[in-house]
Amino acid sequence: EAQAALQRIFPEMALLPVAPAITAPELPALPLDRWFDLILQRSHEVRMAELEAAKQQTLASRAEAERTPDPSFGLRAYSDNARAETALALVFSMPLGGAGRSAAADAQSAKARAAYAALARVKREFGQRAQQDVVKARSGVAAWQDTAAARDAAETALNRTRRGYDLGEFDLSELLLISRQNYDALRAELAARATAQRATLQLQIDGHELWVLEDDDGHKS
Repeated sequence: EAQAALQRIFPEMALLPVAPAITAPELPALPLDRWFDLILQRSHEVRMAELEAAKQQTLASRAEAERTPDPSFGLRAYSDNARAETALALVFSMPLGGAGRSAAADAQSAKARAAYAALARVKREFGQRAQQDVVKARSGVAAWQDTAAARDAAETALNRTRRGYDLGEFDLSELLLISRQNYDALRAELAARATAQRATLQLQIDGHELWVLEDDDGHKS
């Protein structure tokens, strides 16, 4: 079903005839406690929100400064055509800030507050995602280790039951029951292995430790 869905959604993707084996999941070398800050530091969305908030704050500061008019002084010299008289004049001007400048400053200040509110929201969202990544990776690997131990115990029990069945100590119903339990343990271990592997990969992707690269021919690695 998964193969059919992939071929339908991505018809140009070359799929292997048989799905590769899922290897045993391993936690990254970097301690899990450091992944939370790493994901936030490397998040493009958080960085873009920070830049937008800084931009809007700069514009708001500029608009607020323009609310108060800046007086200017100047010295002006002139003479008549015959240069019979020469005069010096001291020039003072002060533009009067009207309602337009105040309204523009208030509007820009509102944009800055909205940008910082958006930044806080993005940090909360990615902080929650980072926390979930860490928790899922830690709990996923721990759950897989438990199911792997249960699988080994079920396999040991099955081997003993088979020997007992061959010796006539167990009947067929007991052998089938233990075989069923062993099969359930194998299936649970495989599901836990896939879940843990997905969690550790997601942690590395969100932390920008794992990338999908393409060469000049468009092949991904």
